[in-house]
Amino acid sequence: MMRRFSALLFLSLICSIGLKAEVSGDTDASREISLRDAPQELIEAWLRFHEMDLCQDLDTVFEFDESGMKVWCLIEDKKKYQKFQQLLEPLMDSYRIELCATVPPIKMKSDETNDPPPNLWENEKLRSYLGDLSSPVRLRSGIIDFTPADIEQITNIFDSDILKRLLIIYADQVLKWNKYMDRYAMDLPVLARLATDPGATDNLRYRAIAACTAHSKGLDKFLKKLESNLSPAIPKSKKTKYDSYKSEKTGNTGKALVEKAEQISAAAQDLYQSIENFIHPKNFTVDLEELRSPNILVTIYTLETMCEEFQTKLKKYHSK
Repeated sequence: MMRRFSALLFLSLICSIGLKAEVSGDTDASREISLRDAPQELIEAWLRFHEMDLCQDLDTVFEFDESGMKVWCLIEDKKKYQKFQQLLEPLMDSYRIELCATVPPIKMKSDETNDPPPNLWENEKLRSYLGDLSSPVRLRSGIIDFTPADIEQITNIFDSDILKRLLIIYADQVLKWNKYMDRYAMDLPVLARLATDPGATDNLRYRAIAACTAHSKGLDKFLKKLESNLSPAIPKSKKTKYDSYKSEKTGNTGKALVEKAEQISAAAQDLYQSIENFIHPKNFTVDLEELRSPNILVTIYTLETMCEEFQTKLKKYHSK
């Protein structure tokens, strides 16, 4: 979470319209969205932002008050940003909307970009699994989703470089899915608060419940993708899927839903960092055993179980 707000804090400092951001050292507080007193049309626009899945490719922080809102946005997909602008445009004459946006800095290319992350290159289990270099596009593993561009690159390089290219594609794919997993989880708590807020209108609560359901299903989708991709790269743990997590009987009250959403969000952020460290360890003297504590796969299994429970609670709460 701090990684997102640090980037957006930097953005607020360079933004030409000069927004002033009050940043707390408490990252949970920095993500808090004050919806209770905000104009309903702006809350609906924020919900629409999530319903359109714009939250996956636009790194944003919203700040609401009685008269309008400020939005810090790191643009990772220009087309999605245009859709976001179109979403806000009809409201700008009626409300104060300050949109502060920038694009991520351009990364300088170097020779190192032609090599896979050292941690993956040294991973004999993964290299063995990717294995059949004589037929790279029809890997027996099936863990890489090839794009046409990937296939063209692989078929036009020498055999000695095929494995390197496969590992680079593999790393990019895992990191992309890891980002999507994290973003679906990050906004679950605030969506759950709106979904269970007795002061909100029925329309807002029902839409927030639907957004919660969609986000938890999206989270589960990418957890399963990460599980299938990381399983060949990480030695099996002696722990089972259920050893590290025991479900708590918290009921189906609004408070229980919010607490479950907060647990999921916190666990997903820890998982995000573990996977980042697995692909790009900060200290190459750290061995695989240390990276597996807590075991990444067990954490994924745990989150999958938590998502299933959250969706069950959401259905029961909604049916009341």
